[in-house]
Parts: sequence; C-alpha cells; structure tokens
Amino acid sequence: MMSIAWTYGMIKKNPFAVLTWQDLESWVGSKTLYRGKAYQKSSAVQDLAAAGKARLIAWVQGMKRYATEVEIIGGEPSSGCTCPVGIDCKHGVAVLLEYIEALKQNKDVPQINPEDPRLKLLDEALEGDEDDFVEEYDEDDGDDDDGIYDINNQYSNKSRQQEEKSQKQHSGSGRVNLRGYLRNKSKEDLIALVEELATAHAEVRQDLWIRGSVAAGQFKDLIQYVRKEIDSVTEEEAWYDRWRQQGFLPDYSGVRDGLRELLDAGRADDVVSLGRRLFRKAQEQVGISHDDGETAAEVADTMKIVYQALLECSLSDTEKMEIAVDLELEDESELCSESEIFWKHSFALDAWNGLADRLLGRLEGGSVVPGRTLSEYGYKRRILSNHVIQALRKAGREPEIIPFCEKEAEKDGSYERLVDLLMKKGRFAEAEAWIRRGIAAIGEKWPGIESALRKRLGEIKIKQGDWAFAAALIAEDFFDRPSLNLYKELKQKTSGHIKGWKNIREALREFLDKGNRPQYGPGGWPLPETGLEREEEEKTPQPARAEVRIEIALFEREIDRALSIYKAEIKSIHTYWGWGGAWAGGIHEEVARAVAKRYPDEAIAIWKRLVKELVAQTKPAAYRSAVPYLKKIKGLLERTGRKSEWDLFLNAVRVENARKRKLLEILDGLTNRPLIES
Repeated sequence: MMSIAWTYGMIKKNPFAVLTWQDLESWVGSKTLYRGKAYQKSSAVQDLAAAGKARLIAWVQGMKRYATEVEIIGGEPSSGCTCPVGIDCKHGVAVLLEYIEALKQNKDVPQINPEDPRLKLLDEALEGDEDDFVEEYDEDDGDDDDGIYDINNQYSNKSRQQEEKSQKQHSGSGRVNLRGYLRNKSKEDLIALVEELATAHAEVRQDLWIRGSVAAGQFKDLIQYVRKEIDSVTEEEAWYDRWRQQGFLPDYSGVRDGLRELLDAGRADDVVSLGRRLFRKAQEQVGISHDDGETAAEVADTMKIVYQALLECSLSDTEKMEIAVDLELEDESELCSESEIFWKHSFALDAWNGLADRLLGRLEGGSVVPGRTLSEYGYKRRILSNHVIQALRKAGREPEIIPFCEKEAEKDGSYERLVDLLMKKGRFAEAEAWIRRGIAAIGEKWPGIESALRKRLGEIKIKQGDWAFAAALIAEDFFDRPSLNLYKELKQKTSGHIKGWKNIREALREFLDKGNRPQYGPGGWPLPETGLEREEEEKTPQPARAEVRIEIALFEREIDRALSIYKAEIKSIHTYWGWGGAWAGGIHEEVARAVAKRYPDEAIAIWKRLVKELVAQTKPAAYRSAVPYLKKIKGLLERTGRKSEWDLFLNAVRVENARKRKLLEILDGLTNRPLIES
C-alpha cells in the first residue's frame, strides 16, 4: 500500500494525481462520469500506457474496441477516442480512473511505443473528414454498460469477432474509392461479385429477387411473396426490456420493399389490398406486444406506402376516402399516424359531397364500421362525426354543420365541439345554453368534459365583461379541488377587474384551514352563484391538504405561516420518490428554499431529513439524488461561518454508512479531495 509521504510527493509531480471527483464531473458531467466508472470497474480498459507525463493511451472494450487517449491541458483533463462520440466520452473517464487505480496500487504504467497503432488510429479519428463526424450522438445509443448490444440480438459474438478482425486488417489503410473500384471490374466480374454477395447476405438476395420479379413482370409471384412475408412477420412476438435494453422487434423491411416495388410498377390496387391485410394482422400483433410502441412505428412507416397506393389506385375518390376513414376507425394502436400523406391531397367537391352523404348514412343507420354495432356514446362515433364535419366543410355545406353537431352532442357527449363552433360564430347565448345543458346531462360521468365546458363558459363571460361570474366559476372549482394554480387564476381574474379580493382571500383561507365554504347573501361572499351543478359538499368540513395550504402561503410570501403549517402537518406530507429514488423534494424542498435565509437551521434540518431518507434506500440513484441537498447543507453552513459543523455532519454520514461503498465515493466528490486519496 502506498505511503502518505509518497502520495504527497507524487502529487507535486503528476498532473493526474491532483484531480478530484468535482474536476471529473465538471469535465464530462455526472452521467458520463458514472458510465465511465462502470467501464473501469468492469475491466474494460486494456493495455494502459503513458505518453510522457500528461498523456495516457489505452484500449477500451465496448461494443467495439476503441483506442482512447486522455491528457492534461492547462490543468484540466481532455480526451479523444475512436468511438462515435470522439471527445470527452465515458471511455476517456474509464482510462483516467484506471490510471488513478494503478497509482494507488503503485503499479508501473509503461511508456507507449512510438509505433503503437493506437496513435495512428487516434490521429485519423481526430483529423477525419467532416462527412464522417457523427452529429448529436447520444452516448446512450452506443454500447451499453451491461454488455447487451443489439435489440434484435442479431449482433452475435461471431459477427463481433469478424468485425474486430476486419478492423485490425484494414486499420490505417485509408478509404477505398468504391465507385472507382467497381468501374474497373468487367461485366462478368460484377455479376460474380453480386452473386457472391447474394449468397452471403439474405437481405441482398431478397432485394435482388424482388427486383428480378418486377423486371420479368412476375407480379403474381411477388404478390404471393409479400402476402407470405406479412403473415410471417406479424406472427412474430414483439418485446423490449428497457431496463436491460434487450428484446426482439419484427423486421418489416421485406414487406416495405415488396410493396414499394409493386407500387413503382403501377400495381397500386394490389398494394391497397395487401395493405389492408397488413393493417388487420399487425393490429393483432401490436395489441399483444410489449415494446414501447416500436413495432407500431414500424407498421405506421410501412402504411405510408399503402396510403400513397390508395391515392393512385383505380377506386373513385369517395371510395378512397371512405377506406381511409375506415382504417382510422379500426386503428387501436396508432398505425394510421402517417395518414396525412393521404389527407393533404386535394379532392374534388363532388368527392367530398359523396363522402359526407355516405358517412351521414352510416351514422343514421347505426353502423360506424361495416359489420359493427354503434355504441350510443362511442369513441368511434365521434371520430366518424369529425370526418362528417370535415366533409361537409370541404363540400361547401357549412350551414349543415352546427345542426348536425347539435344532434350528435346529445348522442355522444360532444358538447365541447358544438360550443366551440358556436363561440367561433359569435353565438354566445346559444353556446352558454348548450354548456348548461351539457353539464346537466353528463353529470359526473365525464369530469373532463364538464371541466372543459366550465372553462368555455368563463371565456364567454370574460368576453361579455362579466369578470365576477368568471371568478365565481373558478372559485367553485377551487372549493371542489383546491390547488395553487386555481388560487393564482382566481386572484388574477379578480385583481383589477372586480372589488372584494380581500374578502375573497379571507374566505379562501377559512376554507383552507377549516373546510368551511362561504355563504351567499348580503355582506357575505362577494361573488355570484353560477347556477351550475356542483359536487356534493362534505357533511363534515375538512381542511385542505397541507401541501396546498403551504404552496399558497409561499405564493403569498407568508413564510412564517408556511413553516408553521409544515411543522404541524409534516407527518401527513408524503414524500414522492421517482424510480430508484432518483427524485425527491417536492414541498419539502420548496419550504427549505423559502426559509433558508430567514431560518437557516430549519432549512438545514429539512435537507438533512431528505438526505437520510434517500441514503436509507441503499440505491446508487438515491445516493446521487442526495447530492444536491448535501451541497445545499454545505453551502449554507459555510456561508454562515459553520464549516466545522459541516465537517462533523459529513463525517457522521460516513461513519453511519461505512459499508456503502458507492455512497462513500459520492461523498468524496463533495470534499474536493484528490482521487488518489479517495
């Protein structure tokens, strides 16, 4: 083990030995630093060598083997790498930490041979053409810390070994002029080369077969191939484990290639037929997949070809549009997200007229989709009625729209759509009547629609100059579901528009603290009754949640009141944690930040409690979430001349958690101690 005297002597001579965790975090950020530490601990750094006193060279094993260098420039670390990131990456962090570990163990680090191939690789990487630069590359897109590389598990050990072998054979050989190489080949040589590639690569063989079928006019075979490909790919199980970054995603490239070749050959009708088959079968596949929507996105991308074919097929424009509507009605997985390519096309007036009549007939007949029964309050009915409105508007039948929406509102609850149309026409009295009618009709069945209608009524009243009524609507919402946002909105609506904010504010505080709602009448609540149905009041008045009372007190800058509520209600205030303890704070952090200047000890006590709760989770993510609170404690104690108290607290945390190695590493980053002493 290295002696202290040797450590101090070395620090004076070695520019790497004086670096701290804070230096590294300032260099690459906490996320890259964390990943670099994981690489170093997994023995990813190989053949470490020094190039003088301030430069290191090593191989780092990730998805590929990267040549990486780290040097000290002006007292600060900097790195270059042959990975896609190129500079200041996790591989550079791993190399630096491996060197620090070697110093700790008093291991010799050899000087690099001037002929070492890594030097040339690094020079080429850092001086490469601009066309080879990878812009906006996210390190998360590269090799993963757990060694799982490819989502489809198609990047086998054998293929990795072949790629590494190829890299070694061709490193430093320069770029090949591919076009010039092919031009110098004879026709026979080119044929032989293509045949060789087709034999070795299934994708090439498949693409050539498709092209050959089209060239020979063998469309029946190609259609049969695409149909089989659809049936095969849609039967595959799609899954993805985000935490392990491992899974399997069906490959739709064969389907896309086949559909595109058919479309380019003028077989649009066949593409539409195959596309509907694809849509139906993919719908079933996506419905049982667990892949974060990846397969649905693949299918949607393929459906772009189908929509283009729908525009070019032999059907009438009205029939084309009805098929597009049907696809949207049947879509349960956003497979039609690219349908804009179809709807942005300009269709004739007669086509829109025909579509409007057909869809109106389907609504009147109770059939949204052929063979399906219409639910009275169906989501699909609203989709279909939206297309009716679009068709009527495009067909120049605007006067029919509002009467149609009045009928539909009573059937599917689409009052909000009707009210918006009436407001756009300036028919506010009718809009208000439908708002009241809608709220009475839907009751508590659809609270989202009720809330939207109340908001529209407030907008109408403001347009009419009735600010008191608009404020009364917000007040009713506040009494039903108190929140800081509603409090702010109510204050904004009253300030400068109506008198009585002081009385309103006192009534709100009475409600927040005791649960007593204001009474209407002379000398009482200054806002009018709205006449709208409201949630039934609780028989026993209850104070609002402590968090809401504290938030409003802080908003009004009533620091003492906020702190008093917080201390009295702290046991009822829940601390919300994210995944792995990656987030903490909430109202606790808001109170601490607000009282820090006036009551520093209260703020420190809150931050210490958050640190304790996070450390108790024994998760690295939770430890990292504790760092901001530790820094706040440190800063506040140092600003108030109590640095020794900080040292005692930090030492106590170390002693209490002496077995938590990752936590101790994080605490080292707060002390500004050199890495070699950590």
